[in-house]
Order: sequence, then structure tokens, then C-alpha cells
Amino acid sequence: MPNGNNVHLWNARLDRLPVEVAELETLLSEDELQRANRFHFRIHRSRFIAGRGILRLTLARYLRQNPRELAFIYSEFGKPSLLNSSGCRLEFNAAHCEDRLIVAVALRPVGIDLEILRAIPELESMAEQVFSAEELTAWGQRAASDKLCLFLKLWTRKEALLKGIGFGIARHVKEVSTFFETGDVLRIPKALTQDTWSVHTEVGSSFIQSVATPGQTPEVTALAADTWV
Repeated sequence: MPNGNNVHLWNARLDRLPVEVAELETLLSEDELQRANRFHFRIHRSRFIAGRGILRLTLARYLRQNPRELAFIYSEFGKPSLLNSSGCRLEFNAAHCEDRLIVAVALRPVGIDLEILRAIPELESMAEQVFSAEELTAWGQRAASDKLCLFLKLWTRKEALLKGIGFGIARHVKEVSTFFETGDVLRIPKALTQDTWSVHTEVGSSFIQSVATPGQTPEVTALAADTWV
């Protein structure tokens, strides 16, 4: 179980063998199966099933419950939480990109986002659509060669923060300023939250991920869900 400042990050692959997908599918609820069946392409359906199944297995390990018996409720903006957590104040959030899944588990509100390093067309135009005025000023002072990585860093920081607070990114993306680095002072309108939030960002060889929690910068423990899925 994570402690007060710790966040467990469970990493897993979403592209599983057909027999694994079939087994994970048996864990899903009726509404999850309906959502899975709305996907047009098989790969997207399989990844959704794998993601939901792995999420259930992950949370069930903490709660010592049958993963099939977990029930979720959703906020106005789609953030899930546990309906039957047996009195445990377990918080979680999940993110996926292509074949990669991360599930964040903590004892306080948490948000997670993940992006694969890849080319982004019309990068400057995208920045103008999602960066705050303060962020655009800082962005304009950075070298062009650094901007792809910086864009993805800031995007994951914004999304992790807004997911953690419980708001949708489309409506509030320009209202918050997370800047590019862990340690920068975040700018968050009081209308969104009265809490002080921190964001921890990690840049890997092929991905960028950010995790956000209220209070001090979270201590992150990386774990591999693939070892038991």
C-alpha cells in the first residue's frame, strides 16, 4: 500500500495474446463490455479490454477483493472512482498511449498522463490552442530543437493535473499553467481547486509521463503489472 506521499505506478502492455484478452474480458462488467463492443477496430477493442481488466486486477490486489466485483462510478468529466472500496481511501487514475498503460494508485487524489514521443504536425499552432499566456511566453524563449519534447512534457503535466482535480482537459486546458519542469510554481484558478498541487514528470527514451497530487511533489514507485497479469 502506498504511504501518504507515495504513488505506485503500475506499467503494463495492452497488446496481449488472444487467450489473455479472453481471460481479462471475463473480469469486465456489462457496461464495460458494451463500451468494448463499440470499437470498430479489433486492436482498439482488445486494448480497451486489456486496460480495464488490468485496472481491475491492480485495484483488487490492494483491496483484496474479487476483481469482477469492483464497481466504478464516474464524475461529470468521466473520472472514475471506486464504489465499493471496503472503507479503504484508495485513489487511482489510469492513462494509456498506443500499447502502453499506466495505473497510478495513491492514498490521495491523483492524476496521470502518458505520451509516446512522436512527431506532432503544426506544433506552434497546437501550442497556441492549449498553452496559457504565461506558458506561451516561456515557450517562445526555448530553442526550436527542444520544443517537441517540451510540448509533450507540458501537455502531460496539464492533463495529469486536470485529471487529478477531476476536470476535463478540453474545457480548462488554457486556464492552468504547469510550465515545463517539476519544481515550477503551478498557476491554478481558485475556482478549480483550493488545494496546492504538485506534478512529477519523467522523460524516458520513448515516452513522457506526469503524475499530479495535492501537496508536495509525489514520490513515485514504478512497478510492473506484466509480471502478474
